[in-house]
Amino acid sequence: MNYIEDLAENLIGLPEEERQEALFYYEAYIYEGHLTDAQAVAELGTPKNLARRLLADYYVGDEKEVSFENTKSPFKLARVIIQAVFASPILIPVMIAFLAVIFAVLIIFITLVLTVLIFIGAIGIAGVISSIGGILILTQSVLGGLFYISCGITLIGLVMILSPISLIVINWLKLMFNLVIKWIGKKMVNKKGVRHES
Repeated sequence: MNYIEDLAENLIGLPEEERQEALFYYEAYIYEGHLTDAQAVAELGTPKNLARRLLADYYVGDEKEVSFENTKSPFKLARVIIQAVFASPILIPVMIAFLAVIFAVLIIFITLVLTVLIFIGAIGIAGVISSIGGILILTQSVLGGLFYISCGITLIGLVMILSPISLIVINWLKLMFNLVIKWIGKKMVNKKGVRHES
């Protein structure tokens, strides 16, 4: 296999149009520079490392905007950036700091999502318990039972109202997570530059 074929195998994560454009660019670069496969590896890095850097450049590049539809897997973006950092010739302490920041952002994201879900769940459980308690109290005190039943129904209604809002908040948190990861990736990956301009 030659350099371009190896690069093509490792660029599977890119959309087809971007993949073809990158392959055409590097094929022309190698052809115009009269580079052998060994010289291409020396100048551009291994095809696998170049592919990782290109993937990271694609995902953290300025021309792409992250949208709600694009945030299906924020962890994929973090994985691509981490692979690009390991593929780039960066010092070990910088990589460790980068991974620590990614881990901290991930923990914050998971904590916020769990907070929203636990809050909604707690309100729902309180509503169900209040309704059941109200039904049990009805035999002793009609007004007290009706009060607890109405509180339970109110809390269950509140859960129904807050559920769509919580989904919007979780999607927003996912978007913010992607933007933070993208910003960190730009700061780390683009220090050396990914593309080789003639």
